[in-house]
Amino acid sequence: MPVPEKTRLRREALARRDAETGRDARSRVIVERVLNLPPYEAAGLISVFVGVGREVDSLPLIESALA
Repeated sequence: MPVPEKTRLRREALARRDAETGRDARSRVIVERVLNLPPYEAAGLISVFVGVGREVDSLPLIESALA
């Protein structure tokens, strides 16, 4: 894919994401789903990104893992 097209597609995808509402509610649902996954419950080690901007708020997941 040519770079200009990739840049355009990325901008469009980010604009759609930024236009969405309900980040907090969606983040809670995602965190609850992860916390209840058997592989997560059995994991001895996990890797989590810290969401920025309009991304999923992963801090509750991180806090739960550290508790």
